[in-house]
Amino acid sequence: MLAQRKLDVRPTLKVLKSRKRVSKVAKLFSNPMIGVVVLAFVVCVTASAYVGAYAKCSEIGRHRAKLTSDLNRVKKENEQLRLQVVQLRQPERIEMYAREASMIQCQQTAYIGPVEPQTPRNTASSDIK
Repeated sequence: MLAQRKLDVRPTLKVLKSRKRVSKVAKLFSNPMIGVVVLAFVVCVTASAYVGAYAKCSEIGRHRAKLTSDLNRVKKENEQLRLQVVQLRQPERIEMYAREASMIQCQQTAYIGPVEPQTPRNTASSDIK
């Protein structure tokens, strides 16, 4: 009998403890002003996170637009440089620059062959005499 009574008492104590916990939370939110303040805080934190993410996306978009315009400018400049290289490589253009620099065309072509090494004269025997 004693064992049965102890078992019956223990579950009722647990129920009472859980009721006390719920009652503390209920007391905290029983005042409507506290609920409004908590809700306002949650809304402010969410709104600031959203505004921060939106600002970061806007910054990335501006940076991407700047990079795209820079890329287009560099592509156009490269195309102009390619055309300039093609014009400067033409033989007529090279001859014109050479005449402006007072260069003349060579009439004769001379080829230089390999030079054979000369043997040094034996000067030691003439100094002994």
